[in-house]
Amino acid sequence: YTTLFRSLGRPHLLAGLSDGRVWLLDCGNGKRSQYRPARLHHRRVTGLSTIELDDGTPVAVSVGMDGTVRLSQLDASLRPVGAAVRPGGAIYAVAALRLASGQPVAVTAGKNGAVRIWDLPLEPARYRSVPGHEHDVLALAAGTGPHGDALVLTSDSHGRLRIVDPDEAAVADVLEGHGNRVTRLAVERTSDGRSIAVSADADGIVRSWEL
Repeated sequence: YTTLFRSLGRPHLLAGLSDGRVWLLDCGNGKRSQYRPARLHHRRVTGLSTIELDDGTPVAVSVGMDGTVRLSQLDASLRPVGAAVRPGGAIYAVAALRLASGQPVAVTAGKNGAVRIWDLPLEPARYRSVPGHEHDVLALAAGTGPHGDALVLTSDSHGRLRIVDPDEAAVADVLEGHGNRVTRLAVERTSDGRSIAVSADADGIVRSWEL
């Protein structure tokens, strides 16, 4: 799993490996920022996202098949911030964002419909569950709605997409149109102010949605 972000004016890449390690790469000079990858999880890394905490510290939020959520400082060592949190069950995706209140959060998605919104940092570990997901949630993406409000899009193993209001921790709408599990999602704002989502399923079908 990989994700791009900018630091010190240069693009960087976080790459999660199948053995639970994470590389931090500087795309500006093509070099690794670490002597060796940081071992953050015990099994495959399934999701990575970045955000700044209220004190300005840039962090990475990572999740894995071992069911753990971990916060790490975005420096050359990827030093963990606090202990890993294990809510139970495999976790398949994560997205970090800020609520309307300014609170930084991480949204995680996993087995048996478990979607949780975690306050950051994770000490103490506090989360709200989002009801309304009956099956494994395989992917999620954070974005901005047509009115400038934060939203999260989730997808499950039965091909359904759900628009989640992260401030209310509630499902706002359900989108149907895929016949197989949806494994990739993206949400973007167009230059004319529309919010567009793109989803891809296991049959190779890609759909776009105006949110």
